[in-house]
Amino acid sequence: MRFTRDNPEQRVIISLLRGSTREIGERAIYTFLGPRNLTRQFLLGEFTKRYGTFQPLAEAEGYVSVEVSTHLLPTIQGKTPNEVTFEVLGPDAVFLPILVVNGWLHIRVLSANAQGGARFEKFLDIMRNHMQPDAFDVYSVREYKPEARLHEATQDITPRQQEVMEAAYEMGYWDEPRRCNLDDIARHFGVSKAAVHKSLSAGERKVMATFFADTFGKGKKRAATQMLIEHRGGR
Repeated sequence: MRFTRDNPEQRVIISLLRGSTREIGERAIYTFLGPRNLTRQFLLGEFTKRYGTFQPLAEAEGYVSVEVSTHLLPTIQGKTPNEVTFEVLGPDAVFLPILVVNGWLHIRVLSANAQGGARFEKFLDIMRNHMQPDAFDVYSVREYKPEARLHEATQDITPRQQEVMEAAYEMGYWDEPRRCNLDDIARHFGVSKAAVHKSLSAGERKVMATFFADTFGKGKKRAATQMLIEHRGGR
């Protein structure tokens, strides 16, 4: 989505609507997180001109939600991601809310099928055959453990580490291209560059350890499987 690429402060959450397992789902709720005036300008201008009408749902300072057609999503073999996913993974596959940041769609798909891993491989083969190599990245394919969601990934991070990481995120330290460096963050807190580096490194290590703790190799059966992919949308 070019809008988020041109406006890095904007985030978009896409929640696909599906009335039943027999329905592909042709509608979605788009929630724009960011300056309301900028979002409204985009919706009433470029968005309407290119995609047509939308149904307003709610808005306040900092967010706007609208209901739109899923034809806004990129297609694979002329089909929406919904259609391809349900055909390959089965009707019980579930899309978790899609996050759009800096032009990338962060897509998470959950399959309760024990053979989900093998099916995900078939799904990826389809994507590789019909999309540019640099258009998407596979972030992970791993077992889904619902109980793990009861424990925050940041539970072992100290308050100071969390404070520094939150500031770094807001300042664009992990953006591409990077909008700040260690010196900028150090000046923000009035501390040394080494102190900031130490807090960030420790925090990153704890977050990554939590994220990859449950990663499995290919070929293993899983009670449930989730896949996270990143797709660079051109819209």
